[in-house]
Amino acid sequence: MLSLGNQKGFTIMELLVTSSLGLIILGMTLSSVITNRNVLGKDNVRTRLNQNLRGSMDIIGLDVRVAGENLPKAFPAVLLTNGASNAPDTLTVRRNTIDEVLPVCTAIVAGTSVNTINFAVPGSVPGCSYSGQLQSYTAWNARRTEEGGQFLAYIYNSSTKDGEFFTVTNVSGNGTYYSLTKSAKTWQYNYPVGTSSVYIIEQWTYRYDTGMLQVIQNEDTDNAFNVAFNILDFQVDITMDDNSIKNSFIKTDSWTNIRTLNLSI
Repeated sequence: MLSLGNQKGFTIMELLVTSSLGLIILGMTLSSVITNRNVLGKDNVRTRLNQNLRGSMDIIGLDVRVAGENLPKAFPAVLLTNGASNAPDTLTVRRNTIDEVLPVCTAIVAGTSVNTINFAVPGSVPGCSYSGQLQSYTAWNARRTEEGGQFLAYIYNSSTKDGEFFTVTNVSGNGTYYSLTKSAKTWQYNYPVGTSSVYIIEQWTYRYDTGMLQVIQNEDTDNAFNVAFNILDFQVDITMDDNSIKNSFIKTDSWTNIRTLNLSI
């Protein structure tokens, strides 16, 4: 005969204590899991940010290292615009991609749209003899062919240090003249004979735009490339050989006296 009085079980108090302990242990476990997940998430974000910044610094570093390549000392190969009221800065670097630099042998006047740039003419203009420009003609015509018929060139006045890009559509010679033909464009500056030349340069401009660090190649602002994301600021200063520090660098400053470019992203 079964006696109910001899059976023992958990009291309500024991059940409450056991349940409470279980909840505490479960809460500690969940808290540990959530904390570990948050730490892992922060580590992943930190890793992505470091990779983002390291990658952008590598890209800028490659361009900075070749700044001034094949350019004369007086050419403005480095430009730095200081952002007003501590706003982000803008950095521009340039290099020349071809050894053959063309002289401007017929003056170009600002505001005109003349489409022919002569780099060899009859007469005794220094550097403008037809026979002396054969190698330049060959090199520039080869570049036009490589680029599918047209390419960007850069005309520069060494006296005023002004310059601008234009599109070359043809390179021609007729036994008397060598010339470039450009697409429709109004010239911004004067380019007199004797102080003006034509280059094929590469120009990279780094700027901040709405949380992104962008690079613009050859003033093509419609097709800017995003270099880094989630950026709050872009600051640059330049240390010169005499240990002076410049927060801006204009076209009359000598880039050959730069010791270091200091970037902060």
